[in-house]
Amino acid sequence: MNYVFLGDSPTLETGFARVTKNIIPNLNLPNKHFWGIGYRGLPHNYDFNIYSANINSSWLAPQNTERFQQFLLALEGPIVLWCIHDAFRLAQFKSVFEKVKEKKELTIVAYVPIDSYLDQKDEQFISTVDVPVAYTEFGAENIRKFTEKEVKVIPHGNDPDFRKIEGFDRSNYFPHFQQGMKLMGVVNSNSQRKNLFRSLEIFRELIIRDDSWRLYLHCDPNGFFNLKKIAEEMGIQPFIIYGDPYFQSGIIGETGCSKEDLVNIYNCFDLFLSTSYGEGWGLTATEAASCGVPLALHRTTAHEEIFDDDSCIFLPSRSKAYYDDKIVGDLDPIESAEIIHREFQTRDLKNQTERAKKIVDSFSWDKINETWEDILLQAGGLKVTTPHKYLVSSGMRVGSTMLGSLVADITGKPNSDYIFVDKLGLDNFFRYFHDLSANKWYKSHSILPKEFNKVLRKCDGLKILNIIRKPEDAMASRFYFAYKHSPDRGSDSDILREIEKWGDEGRELSEKDIILRSIEEKGAVHRWYEELIAFREEVNNERVITLDYNKLVFGDEEEIRRLLGFCGSSIDVDLIKNWFAASFEKSQSDEIRSTNRSGDSLFFRKGANSNGSDLFDENIMEELKKSVNLDNVHR
Repeated sequence: MNYVFLGDSPTLETGFARVTKNIIPNLNLPNKHFWGIGYRGLPHNYDFNIYSANINSSWLAPQNTERFQQFLLALEGPIVLWCIHDAFRLAQFKSVFEKVKEKKELTIVAYVPIDSYLDQKDEQFISTVDVPVAYTEFGAENIRKFTEKEVKVIPHGNDPDFRKIEGFDRSNYFPHFQQGMKLMGVVNSNSQRKNLFRSLEIFRELIIRDDSWRLYLHCDPNGFFNLKKIAEEMGIQPFIIYGDPYFQSGIIGETGCSKEDLVNIYNCFDLFLSTSYGEGWGLTATEAASCGVPLALHRTTAHEEIFDDDSCIFLPSRSKAYYDDKIVGDLDPIESAEIIHREFQTRDLKNQTERAKKIVDSFSWDKINETWEDILLQAGGLKVTTPHKYLVSSGMRVGSTMLGSLVADITGKPNSDYIFVDKLGLDNFFRYFHDLSANKWYKSHSILPKEFNKVLRKCDGLKILNIIRKPEDAMASRFYFAYKHSPDRGSDSDILREIEKWGDEGRELSEKDIILRSIEEKGAVHRWYEELIAFREEVNNERVITLDYNKLVFGDEEEIRRLLGFCGSSIDVDLIKNWFAASFEKSQSDEIRSTNRSGDSLFFRKGANSNGSDLFDENIMEELKKSVNLDNVHR
């Protein structure tokens, strides 16, 4: 068995190379070979050969893809090929893979970062992949649009060399800094996706509010944007420090900035800013967090998945931009600057940075490499696959997650013996998978009611707790997610597409009128309700127990006995009677205190009635029931 790796050479300092140098050398696999993008023959101490992927031209040039094809065909025996790069670029190898598969046993494992919504050009590669793996759940959801194969999620690891240096003297790097000045850092490539023009606009607005700020740009200022010219025209040139001495080689992956220098530079920052349209992972944000730097991030893709409101300052999308042939969310510079100005003064930044560091420190390369080694051994037939057991929870931060821990405690069984289902199987159903081998929570994809039997088969032998809510709450959650939350991420949704078709008239409708029109036209809201009803019927079997959320919260003894009976526990009801109410109440108060709001993530909490939960009143629910009943009559 041969293991071939295609990606940025581990001798480089690119984001992809950070992955390859932390994974490939640590895999205990036979016959490793590396087809290295950007490798120029430099000496190394790795236990495998590195072959240059780009001789005299791009690694995607026909002569180099032909070289790669001949290299694969020359290897004796079957091949497992591990690829890391953007799907649309790897699509240019499609004919190579097809020709090799005609003559040899070739299994393709792809680790694909997804920073925006995929389209047909990405499908050309994804359709050839045998084992697709994403960095994030956002990426996995997009990959699943183009493949029936199981899509795994393995996060990017955190390099422990990135750390906070207590008492660090930044005058070694910024000697002209005066006392009282604050430094905002941007460590991103000067590309269209990173959106550094918006970074400059936000900084311009910020120094209007507080001129003690300075901006450091760790990138080539002559990349996609001519940053110096833009800064000059904006009148902010005297406030900016450029890192261009580090970026003079013009060769991919080569900088004059060592890892030690980069760690020191992060430790100079008072705030890290990212205005990127989207991130496959957001490596520089996790590096900054690891160094104890407060974060201000565009709330999008990986950023939103890795961090939360308590670990960074999120900047919401308020406008649109056109990137990679798609309309994506973008930041409003005035609003973003105001948020940064306010939050930097009023937030508990020490608590925020500690929470962010705890998050990124949990992404251990050792655990990630164990997972990769298992996947690659299985792909090569060198290890028999054993079914994983999962604890599955909804996205509620308390709800079923805490209930899972309680069940494990009262039964003495591992969490993996149970599956918890919440929110009636709608958008957040199965939002988190607990991978016991890595002892880490990973977000997973939503599973619609029509796929529930498939889930039962996959999770054969596991018991399922279904925690039900009132239909109007479930519908309101779906509407909130699709109508209010999705625009923040720059995405679309079925209800937003529906409103778009209605034209100007649709954009002027109130939320209730949108819901009623969608019901009348048998649109998105009508379909959601059908799914809700179907789900309630689908989960009614001997492997599932349905418990009432409100009864648990209010300590209903009969409901608690049903839970204990299902878990086979003889524990006294009184011992846990007050556990539910206390836990849920504490979570709600903590959430309100930390976010200063009563909606959003509190949407399903006890007593919450904001963000649309009152939209689905008796009149609307009656119209929904009529529409579904009429459908059944016509059928």
